[in-house]
Amino acid sequence: MKYLHDVWLQKVKESPGKIAVEDKTGSYTYADLEGRVDQWVNAIAQNKIIPGGNILLIADASFEAVSLLVACSKSQLVFTVLSPETPVERIHTIMDDLAPELVVRELQKNEDHPPVVGNFKLPFQSVFSISQYTVASRAHWTNINTTTPAYI
Repeated sequence: MKYLHDVWLQKVKESPGKIAVEDKTGSYTYADLEGRVDQWVNAIAQNKIIPGGNILLIADASFEAVSLLVACSKSQLVFTVLSPETPVERIHTIMDDLAPELVVRELQKNEDHPPVVGNFKLPFQSVFSISQYTVASRAHWTNINTTTPAYI
């Protein structure tokens, strides 16, 4: 059986210089993807997120999002992806149902984040903000800017 990461990373061996992902920040090769996936896998392992753990990603399609999803697959994590346009009430419902170990979202313009969020250390720069989810921290997620409703 092939997993998501097997399919994507097989291309590294076949065509490392070919474009894997294009987003608003640029074009990235399969070799670029492999490098970023490895950074995420190492961060996940160092932070002791165990196989089967839930990760919630609230982000648009991007190189960073694809890298994290492939890393989650490689680390045997369960991942759920939501559009940033998902209504806040729906995000809360999903968060309460999933009880994810981590909630990852794109930083908003002019928003900065510390290198350590909760107990999760991210040893590289990312366009994501990472929070450890608790019901008490849920209020933080009312600040998500939504524009139009999106449904999964």
